[in-house]
Amino acid sequence: MKDILAPVSFDPSCATGRVSIAANDRIGMMLAPVLVAQLTDAAPSLQLDLPQSSGDNVGQVTNGSVDLALGVFEELPASLFRRVLFKENYVCVVRRDHPAVIQGLTPTDFAAMPHVTVQIAGMDESAVDTALASAGLNRRIAARVPHFVTAVAIVVDSDLVISLPERLAHRFAATWPVSCVPVPIPIPAVATTMIWHERRQDDLLHRWLRDQVVQAVDRATL
Repeated sequence: MKDILAPVSFDPSCATGRVSIAANDRIGMMLAPVLVAQLTDAAPSLQLDLPQSSGDNVGQVTNGSVDLALGVFEELPASLFRRVLFKENYVCVVRRDHPAVIQGLTPTDFAAMPHVTVQIAGMDESAVDTALASAGLNRRIAARVPHFVTAVAIVVDSDLVISLPERLAHRFAATWPVSCVPVPIPIPAVATTMIWHERRQDDLLHRWLRDQVVQAVDRATL
C-alpha cells in the first residue's frame, strides 16, 4: 500500500492560484462583496474569478471550467453535489410613486401591467409565467434585458413592474427609488443552490471555498 501524502489540513493563508464561481448578477450583487472580503482577508494570495455567465453552469462545473456554480438548478447529473443556500419568495418591484404601492395589485392588474424580465440563459419558462398560467392569465412583457440592474433601472423611470426574489428586491429598495409590492398570485419559493463536481468533494481547498460561500450567505445582508 502506498503512503498517503496528501495534507491533512489546509492553511488558506498559504493558498495561491485562482478559484472560480459561476453565478448571475443577482447572486453576485448579494454575495460577492462579502465573499471577496473574506477571501482577501483569509487567503490574500488567492484570486477569485466570477466569469461571465455562459448559460450552462452545470456544464462548466462538470467539465471543470469553474469550481462552483450558484443559482437555481433542477435536474442535475449524478456526478454533481448540491447544497441549498437559501430560499426566498417573489415580490413585485415598481417605482416608488407607482399607484400599485398604495392600491395594491389584483392578479388581473398584475397580468395587465407592462413587465420587464431578465433573460437568464439556460432557464425555461419563468416561475411567474407558470403561476399566471395556472390562474388562466398571461402577462404583457414590454422588455427583456440581460441584467437585473438594467431591469430595475428601467422600472425606476417607467410604469413597468419586475418580479424579483425578495432579498434582491429589498436590496434595491434600500438604495434605489423603488418599492416592493406583494405578488398577488402564489409563486413557489425559489431556492438558490451551490453545486460542485464529485471529483472536488474531498479537495481541501475546495471544501474551504464551499465553507466560505456558506459563511458569506450567513453574513450578507440578504
